[in-house]
Amino acid sequence: MDHSPTSLIYEYYKKLLNYFGKQNWWPGNSKLEIAISAILTQNTSWKNVEKSIEKFKKLNLLPKNENNYFEYAKKIYNLDNEKLKEIIKSCGFYNSKVKTIKNFLEFLIDSKGFEGLNYLNDFELRKKLLEIKGIGNETVDCIMLYVFNRFSFVVDKYTIRILNRHNIKLKNYYEYKQFIEKNIPKDIGIYKEFHALFVITGKKFCKKNKMDCENCPLGLYKISK
Repeated sequence: MDHSPTSLIYEYYKKLLNYFGKQNWWPGNSKLEIAISAILTQNTSWKNVEKSIEKFKKLNLLPKNENNYFEYAKKIYNLDNEKLKEIIKSCGFYNSKVKTIKNFLEFLIDSKGFEGLNYLNDFELRKKLLEIKGIGNETVDCIMLYVFNRFSFVVDKYTIRILNRHNIKLKNYYEYKQFIEKNIPKDIGIYKEFHALFVITGKKFCKKNKMDCENCPLGLYKISK
């Protein structure tokens, strides 16, 4: 078996896809919902995000599709901060997340919506998103990949943990991001699925304090204990 970086990382993807199947990430009925959920998922579980998203929907604050999403963005932006805190309380850090959501929505509205940002190249778009207070690399790449369909791989704690335990240890977020992007096909579907597969693998087999290498689909590769 060829264990060069390119073939090995892509082999990881194929093994995980074969085991778990397609995850169809990122869940959401609209780009607005995906962007907001990407902000909410910072430092919390996806179950908590789902609770908040459900509250948004019950209050008719998120669209069922892309139609009129801009009006919904303005509705959320104009919400009283205390009301918004109540909606997203399950996600924790709600004081800071309210500010981040409002910062993002202000940026989106000022930019004339997602359509007003589509003309930007990847570098320009990522730079502008990173300028939004409260949004870091991981959230920006979630928005880049799942909202704008740009080739911007999302690196999270699961990605780094799994790679580290397979003796791939790099210096920072950008190095992990570039390493993966250079070693997988430039296919938007693969980018989206691979991130999701890293997450589910980290949750099921490669936990922070417990590894189940024997049953993990990547278990045949050398592990760094």
